[in-house]
Amino acid sequence: LAWHVQQAHSDVSGRWVQAVLRQGPGGQAALAVEQELSSLLQHMRVPHVVASPTVLPGGIYRVPVWFPQPQAIIDVDVQGDRLASGALGGGAELRRQQLRSTGLRVLTFEASTLGRSSKMQRLRALAEVVAESCPEAADWLASAEGAASARDDSQQRDA
Repeated sequence: LAWHVQQAHSDVSGRWVQAVLRQGPGGQAALAVEQELSSLLQHMRVPHVVASPTVLPGGIYRVPVWFPQPQAIIDVDVQGDRLASGALGGGAELRRQQLRSTGLRVLTFEASTLGRSSKMQRLRALAEVVAESCPEAADWLASAEGAASARDDSQQRDA
């Protein structure tokens, strides 16, 4: 709603609109996810910008991670983005469509991965998501540490 008001009535949009757009959805939970993703990307030595609303015209969304060079962002699936069937909900679909319309490549990451797995599994899951856009992540997957994460993941599934 705030984004719509800003787009349709930019000359009269008030402090409420600016505050809502600046805060973004899910405040504290979003901050924890941003910090975790950044920590994992730093571990893999993937250059990135954390939590930037300035990536998009008008700051319509606060993206958790932006990769300036390949013009890609990570959009995190959070509770409410998926329907009971597992299909993508309308709000998440619209958000991703709007992100793509700005020329950004949207890389999707499931937030629940961060809480249910070991650090090596989280590293691997994130590297697999961003490897196509970030060669550093692909290099990490090919490294000895990346190979060890694959073994760790395989052992967890077998257990």
